[in-house]
Amino acid sequence: MIPLLALGIPGSATTAVMIGGLTIHGIVPGPMLMQNNPTLVYSVFVGMMLATLLMLFLGLYSARIFALALRAPYPLIGPAIVVMCMTGVFALNSNMGDLAVMLAFGAFGFLLRRFGFPVASFIIGLVLGPVAEVSLRQGLILGNYEISSIVMRPIAGTLLALSVLSLAYGIYGQLRRKPAEPAPAPASRSNESLSQ
Repeated sequence: MIPLLALGIPGSATTAVMIGGLTIHGIVPGPMLMQNNPTLVYSVFVGMMLATLLMLFLGLYSARIFALALRAPYPLIGPAIVVMCMTGVFALNSNMGDLAVMLAFGAFGFLLRRFGFPVASFIIGLVLGPVAEVSLRQGLILGNYEISSIVMRPIAGTLLALSVLSLAYGIYGQLRRKPAEPAPAPASRSNESLSQ
């Protein structure tokens, strides 16, 4: 929550969804949030303090009860989650097209997870994309539409260089990682009996 409220940068998939909800309501998280919406910020602070206290007392006494929900079979929980998501999406605009978009992105998320792609980074990029686009446009306007006016500045150039190094390090780590060797197949009993 600290990078979300102070810098407008979500630190996880949950805060990425929160920044999306705030943006929909016309609230832009970042350095000016305290000045433009102090009531909202202090409400979040008070709410988090109360939630922490309630989680402390309720968690001590009801953790065992909530743990029983983990024993519920997924064939019951999964469809219930999908139905609630579809109800919420349809109730927003009463539009069947929104349901189609939700199901399409749900299938896309399933494929991302199936093939080992991180879903959280995709959500963060999806939420921060419009914010980065507006900031880039503002920077280009201030620099007379010259990329060198942005890249050659000390702070912007340093941040861009660190971003490129971070991306290159991540790609290098993925390429350097060796694939797991398959475990040897156990010999069948018929082969053992023949060898004896």
